[in-house]
Amino acid sequence: SVNELTRLFLIDYYLNNKVEKKLEFEKFYRDNDENSKNFIIPFGDGPNPIYDKNVGKFAIMNLLNHATKYVYITTPYLIIDNELMRSIENAALRGVDVRIVIPNIPDKKLVFELTQSSAETLMKSNVLIYKYTPGFVHAKTYIADDKVGIVGTINLDYRSLTHHFENGVWFYNQELIKIIKEDLKRTLNETFKLLKNVGITSLDVRYDRFFENKSLYSEILIAGMSVSSVFYVGDLGVSENYAKEMEIVDFCAEHKIPYIMLLTKPKFDKVVDKDKYLSNVKQNLRRIVNYANIYNIKVGIENFGLQNSAFSSFKNVKNILNSVRGLYLVFDSGNFFLAGENPFVCYKELEDKISKVHLKDRGISNGKGRNEQTSISGESTCVYPLGEGESNVLDILNQMKESGVFFDCSLEFDFVAHDIFEDVERSAIYYYSEEA
Repeated sequence: SVNELTRLFLIDYYLNNKVEKKLEFEKFYRDNDENSKNFIIPFGDGPNPIYDKNVGKFAIMNLLNHATKYVYITTPYLIIDNELMRSIENAALRGVDVRIVIPNIPDKKLVFELTQSSAETLMKSNVLIYKYTPGFVHAKTYIADDKVGIVGTINLDYRSLTHHFENGVWFYNQELIKIIKEDLKRTLNETFKLLKNVGITSLDVRYDRFFENKSLYSEILIAGMSVSSVFYVGDLGVSENYAKEMEIVDFCAEHKIPYIMLLTKPKFDKVVDKDKYLSNVKQNLRRIVNYANIYNIKVGIENFGLQNSAFSSFKNVKNILNSVRGLYLVFDSGNFFLAGENPFVCYKELEDKISKVHLKDRGISNGKGRNEQTSISGESTCVYPLGEGESNVLDILNQMKESGVFFDCSLEFDFVAHDIFEDVERSAIYYYSEEA
């Protein structure tokens, strides 16, 4: 490996100094230890015609394609072609725990926007994207399964993988992989610690995240935080279809998590017998609530804004809440706004059933918000900081003050983990801190 690094240095030296004589490597080489069971293989990469293969790209794709347990990546940029995108997505979709750490504070604004665009695409395939909240991250590391790793100058962007002279070190069965893994875990915990420092001590986390990442719960606890609720999207309208929800109750009982938030899959518009479907929803929820009561765990539903969800309309939500004793509501004003309802009116009507309020606003899209969705009336809407949309979150919070009843005000971990301290989260954290 030392000889190969020497050779790469000399190649670059000869190229930059335009030396035309024959390359004399041998006199700089040292004897190799041929008995080692570990492997360290340096490699170079660069543009044609000097390099006729995309060595760096192929090395990273090889690592992704052969991983069976996890792949952890840190990169300052994430601007990749379809081949690399498919390799990362396929790894995540076959059950590999894929995590990518990108900067929270950019060095180049346009590149940062492109990085976020790629991140949003990958998240749809269960890739976990983390932003390094203290600032910019410039490390380029790739490790998989405690066996294989790559460290070097190779960024996950087109220029680095195609046009630039780069070098990397591929290594197998090295202690360095464990060191990088531990450092990455400390980096990921910075997200949780920063939230804790501003007064947020608990998280709402999607149940699938625990299933995909067995160590997530431990990581949250190590950071000194707790999980206030687990949320899950199932199909509650199918008769006798509640096994997964019962499993979640067991999970919450084991880990002393006090709250479960349920949503139902958006397929209500395709249901022929809607009364029967809603009857099944209520019956399944009764069974879940009764089982959860054994462990003193609360169960709530979140009003879901998409028009093809059974939880979208105020009428359906009120009907379900009144029919299932002991069921609560996680109130999301933005989702009622999506469903064409007046969120403030809905709040006043459902106040006695509410247990949590989501701290985010929604309004008509003007190109500045996030999480764009089309409302039931066909308008394009986005999530905004508190008070900047039309879904009355601040009015609702003021109403809570006047009535003297404060519900849990929460941020969903899915939202926070990927866009931490963007405008939406910052406004919620600011409000939370001021009220506390």
